[in-house]
Amino acid sequence: MQIALGNLANILYSQGDLDRAIALHKEEERICRQLGNLDGVSKSLSNQSNILNARGYPDEALALLKEAENYSRRLGNLDGLAVALGNQGKILYNQGNLDEALDLHREAERLYNKIGDPNGVQVALSYQGLILYDRGDLDGAMAFHKKQEDICRKQGIQDGLQISLGNQGLVLSMSGDLNGALALHQEKEHLHQHKLELYLELVQVDRKFHS
Repeated sequence: MQIALGNLANILYSQGDLDRAIALHKEEERICRQLGNLDGVSKSLSNQSNILNARGYPDEALALLKEAENYSRRLGNLDGLAVALGNQGKILYNQGNLDEALDLHREAERLYNKIGDPNGVQVALSYQGLILYDRGDLDGAMAFHKKQEDICRKQGIQDGLQISLGNQGLVLSMSGDLNGALALHQEKEHLHQHKLELYLELVQVDRKFHS
């Protein structure tokens, strides 16, 4: 039952129904605590933190992520730990706490590498690049964004690739290489247009199937 509640809550969250989504996650958490399912508790807390952060309560979200982190450490759940650390890093980055955010994303990257999750790795690399960019370390930022690009190209992670190219373009622009920046932004737009065309094709196929 708790799995169904969590799945329904995630659907409601994606639809923007945050009140019902968090209510279901809280019920999911309650059931998992009763069953002694600490992994389920940890996942529910992480999902609740996403909603709280989206609502503009980053400190409350951080508190839930810390609790989720503690459960994941106790259970030896590296995937849950990486998620909790990465999400804490995102919030701290948005709050301007760059040093702590960088440490968390480095640890998340290490964990994602250990469990073989390339998507998690590329996200952690992206944030590390953003942090170094904000610090004024353009060469360091570019190195991280290029690592992200390599992973995304190899793994076919199109969203991450577009983000990487866009961020590299910003670095080149700040470095004075406007032509290089323009080329990267043009490739990013080409990828976005291709993705849109594929989506529209799928919509047409779906309509034919149901007609």
